[in-house]
Amino acid sequence: MLERVRGAAHYIREVEDRTQEYELRVQDLLEQVRADLRDADAKVRAAEQRARAAEAQASNAIRSAEARAQAAEERAAAAEEWLQRISEAIEAEFVVEPAAPQKTGARSA
Repeated sequence: MLERVRGAAHYIREVEDRTQEYELRVQDLLEQVRADLRDADAKVRAAEQRARAAEAQASNAIRSAEARAQAAEERAAAAEEWLQRISEAIEAEFVVEPAAPQKTGARSA
């Protein structure tokens, strides 16, 4: 009977040892998972920061392009206005009479 008790105690110690080993493995796995989560979180934050920077840069580029387009439109409008003035001055200073229709060599029947 004493041998059975010793065998049971030995078995219980083995189970406790394995349980401790499993707990240590679980702790190691938890630490690894936590480290992986911290790493993933850092990568996500870095990616979000890069995305915000890219968005800000794109927004600045759009505003700059819009400003250049507005300036170009204003210059084009001013140029058209000057061309219109020049055209009016030419027409006012040089009276151009319509040309008489020229006769061609072909006769109509």
